Amino acid sequence: MVAPFFIAAGVRAAAGSIAGGGGSNQGVSINIATNYKQLEKRLNNIQRKQLPFAFANTLNDVAFKVRKQIVDRTFPRSFDVRDKKFASASFRVKKANKRKLESVVFDKLDRGNLKLHAKGGTRRGRSGSIAVPTNYVKGKRKTRGVPAASRPKRVIESANGYLSDKAGKKMIWQEYGRKGSKKRLMYSLKPTVRIKKGFYFYEDANKTVDRTIQGSFDTNFRKALASARR
Repeated sequence: MVAPFFIAAGVRAAAGSIAGGGGSNQGVSINIATNYKQLEKRLNNIQRKQLPFAFANTLNDVAFKVRKQIVDRTFPRSFDVRDKKFASASFRVKKANKRKLESVVFDKLDRGNLKLHAKGGTRRGRSGSIAVPTNYVKGKRKTRGVPAASRPKRVIESANGYLSDKAGKKMIWQEYGRKGSKKRLMYSLKPTVRIKKGFYFYEDANKTVDRTIQGSFDTNFRKALASARR
């Protein structure tokens, strides 16, 4: 299932303007309806026929530049990255064409609650609770996350793990040491967890669009006209 992050439904034309899609918290949306009509009036028949190609190629150029910005800079600045390939594998581009002037940068894997990190909000447990790891568990994380043996269900099911419930506070413990003489807290179970905004996907996507879209359109429009003359 595709989980859209950035939707670019058009480009900034030579004298046009970009209409935002409701602010950064609603995603990045660019409307070409007005731009397209304004520019079309100033073109001859040959130029007008090439306009959809120029727009589509511009959308794709900008979408890939947005993806590069997110993968190479925004994501590493936002998270303690252990798996260096995660962002590259997660973010993909759905390309525009002359019939559908829309390019999409989307989260293919839909893992890690990236939308919540981009907007801020409350995460709710699918089964009624969320296992919040302690610093001990966080320290065991590898490139693929917490080792299987240290994950909540495996700890509880193991011979030295158990779930406690005192005064409504549920916690997962693990016994260790000689004959289990010691114990350590592995997880606290909570119905919800507040996630602060810290992944500036939308803001950086907007900046990348504003910085690159005009030059990309100029280049692609010249190429489209050149190919029409042949």
